[in-house]
Order: sequence, then C-alpha cells, then structure tokens
Amino acid sequence: MKKLSVLIVSLLISFAINAQTKSNLSVRVDSIIKNVLNYIPGAKPVIKNNGDYKADTLVSYVTREAAVTIPDGPLIIINKKLVDYKILNNYTLQDVKDINVLARDAAVEAYGPQGLHGAVLIALNKKK
Repeated sequence: MKKLSVLIVSLLISFAINAQTKSNLSVRVDSIIKNVLNYIPGAKPVIKNNGDYKADTLVSYVTREAAVTIPDGPLIIINKKLVDYKILNNYTLQDVKDINVLARDAAVEAYGPQGLHGAVLIALNKKK
C-alpha cells in the first residue's frame, strides 16, 4: 500500500511539472474565443445555406475551386500569418500591439470557408 501511494504521489508531481502553463496572451485569446466569437469546442455552428457553402457538412466545403478542410476552431493570425494555437504560449500581452476579432461572416469573407469559426488577428510589437 505504501509503494502504491508513493507511486501515485510521484505521478502527480510529474504531471504538475510537465503541465504547460498558459501565457497571459493565450488566456486572453481563450476569453475572446469563448466570449466574443461564442465558440465552444465540439459544437457545430448553425450555417445559413446562402449558396456560398454547403450547410450539411463542416468537414469540407465544396467551393467552385476545390474542397477545403475546415479547422476545428477559430483562425489565429499573427502578423498576417496563420499560426497554430500553441504558438500563443511563446508570447505575452506585452508583445502585442493590437488584437482584432473577425466574426464568422467577416472571417469567411476574408479567409474563405476556413474562417467559419471566426478569426483572431494579432499584431505584435516590432522588435527593437
């Protein structure tokens, strides 16, 4: 029993050490995604079928050019480049010059069907 409790405690300590803490920028973007874009991971958004894209699928749209894969969440754009969400942990709010948010319709207009869940545009301060 003593060995089991020591093992459990050591596992908990290793998880705590290996757990990645989020930067304050990542926390802010999480808040924007939840409260401004109203995006909930795993929820399917309601799509109006206005002829620009199909309402029956989120996996891919069929546009005039080709099928496009829809990302799982809002787009994260840093200095006009599409980046992975994990990159946000490399920056803090002190590195940020400006944060803009594009809701679904504006993001789809700007980035095509990939902007279905919206977009968070981040401009970083220039390095000195």
